[in-house]
Amino acid sequence: MPQGLRRAGRHRPHGRLPGLGRRPDVHQPDLCGGRRLDLRRRLAGRPKAEGAPAIRSLDDLLAVADPAWPSLQREIGHARNPVDVLPPAATAGADLHRLQVSLRSTLGAIVYQTGGLLIDCGWVRLLGSGSDQLGRSLVSWNLTCGLAVPGDPLLLVGDDAVGGLFAINAGRFSGQPGEVHYFAPDSLSWESLGRGYSDLVTFLLNGDLADFYANVRWNGWETEVAAMAGYQAMSLYPPLWAKASETDERSRRPVPLRELVGLAGALKPLS
Repeated sequence: MPQGLRRAGRHRPHGRLPGLGRRPDVHQPDLCGGRRLDLRRRLAGRPKAEGAPAIRSLDDLLAVADPAWPSLQREIGHARNPVDVLPPAATAGADLHRLQVSLRSTLGAIVYQTGGLLIDCGWVRLLGSGSDQLGRSLVSWNLTCGLAVPGDPLLLVGDDAVGGLFAINAGRFSGQPGEVHYFAPDSLSWESLGRGYSDLVTFLLNGDLADFYANVRWNGWETEVAAMAGYQAMSLYPPLWAKASETDERSRRPVPLRELVGLAGALKPLS
């Protein structure tokens, strides 16, 4: 069972998944390198570089010998944390083709086979092809946030009830492409989790989320989070990055997540 991300001090998460050994991740999507560069050239109207990979058809993305979904289904069925699997949208195939990830990847499986995952009473939302409950898909959420799909060096893949964001690094940050970074609302900073998307999913399903979110949850959060829409997050005052005795002493109200992300400056250009 994976160990949780541990928060050092009152605000700052540790930024690693210490209990998960780095494994060859056959389900890790190719969101950087040659394919991303090729798609950027196409979007910009530039000729494709010789030898660059071509855009794959939806049939090619679906026709894989070892799809990730069956093993992911088993993992969800035995998950330590409660999980709601939302049904996929009619646009699942179009979203998969736009992302250019196959069903061999965990990301492809979640986008094509689900509308998204609601984990731990809806505290964490992993994005799929969208549903009424979430009010957005992975692709539409990135576009709403001003990120190109494909072509942007950052891909938002999930978020939490207090405005934390999970994103795959495709060149925006230093470090390994494909690693997941987390925007922590209690430190207003992006931090590498040191692992890829598949390991993130495993941690969210089975890890100690109570420990990871120990400094930001309040008594009775389950009821308040369950009442929020899937496109909302809880705005707290004083904000999580400001000094306060306890999270319970902060006032709370649900607001659109896009509003909270904008106020936090999570997606502002890096200097």
